[in-house]
Amino acid sequence: MGISKQAVIKRTVKEGWRYKDEPNPNGGGSYWTFNLEDLPKDIQRILVKKSDISGVDIHLLPPSAALIAMEKVYLFEAGSSEEKEPPKSGLSAKLLEDKRVQKYAPIIEEAKNVPPGWGSRKWIEAVAFKNDMHPATLYRRMAEFEEEGIISLKHTKSNKGGAKKWNSEALQFWFGLVMKREHRKLTLKALYEILIVEAAKNDWRIGGYDSAVLHANDYKKKHPLHVALQMGGKRALDNATPPILRTY
Repeated sequence: MGISKQAVIKRTVKEGWRYKDEPNPNGGGSYWTFNLEDLPKDIQRILVKKSDISGVDIHLLPPSAALIAMEKVYLFEAGSSEEKEPPKSGLSAKLLEDKRVQKYAPIIEEAKNVPPGWGSRKWIEAVAFKNDMHPATLYRRMAEFEEEGIISLKHTKSNKGGAKKWNSEALQFWFGLVMKREHRKLTLKALYEILIVEAAKNDWRIGGYDSAVLHANDYKKKHPLHVALQMGGKRALDNATPPILRTY
C-alpha cells in the first residue's frame, strides 16, 4: 500500500482492528496477522486490487470489495462466452453484469458507513431518501446482504408458477387498489398510474397495463364476495352469501 509498518500499527491501535499476534518462526519477536474481512472497507478494496485473493471468502467482503474480487476471479475469455473458472457458491461473472447488484452494492456500502455525528437509523433513512428508496426496503436489502453476502443482491425469479413480471408485493398492492371500496368509481387506468409510482418507490417489478387488467379481472372472478362488498357494502355481501336458517 506504500505506507510504513508504523503507520499500519498506529491505525490498528487507534481504530481497534482485529489481529492475531503470531510468533515469528524465524525468531526475532512476533508479527501481526489480519483477516481481510476484518479490515476497514477502504483497506479491503486496496488489498483486493493489489493482492492475491485466492482462498478469500468473497461473501464476507463489503459490496465494493466483493465486486473487485469477482472481477479478478471471474474473467471472460476474449471472444468467448465461457468463464475462465467455474462459478463457486453461486458467484459468477454474470453476477457482475446484474443490474440489481450494480444498483444496490454502492447503496448498501454507503448505508453501512455511518459518518461521525449521525445515528445509524437516521443515516440509513437519509441514504434511502437520497436513492429514492423506502427505508424498509434498504433495511431488507442490508439484512439479506449480511446473511448471504453479494449473492443476495442478484435478480432472481421468486414467483415461479405465478405472474412472471410481477413481484408478489406489487400484485397484492394492485389487488388492494382495485378492490378498495373508495376506488370503485375510478378507472383501472387511473389506478395503474398509482401503481407505477408505488412500484418505482419500492423497486417492485410490474407488468404492463394490459397485464394489470387481466390480473384484476381474474381476481374479481375468483373473489365475487369481495366484489359484492366493494360495490354494495355489507348488505350486498349478506345478499351474496347463503342464508342462515334458524329454528326457534
